[in-house]
Amino acid sequence: MPDNRQDERYEIEQLLFRYAWMTDERKWELMDELFVPEGTIDYVSSGGTA
Repeated sequence: MPDNRQDERYEIEQLLFRYAWMTDERKWELMDELFVPEGTIDYVSSGGTA
């Protein structure tokens, strides 16, 4: 069985890059492309509001 950890790491990096770009550009409409439908996010610990 080939080791696909490098491929998995690449996919994770791309997801993080897309998230960072989306937030930098304030393209909130793209959030559904990055998260599963039942996903949630909590920014309270970084100063966001509840």
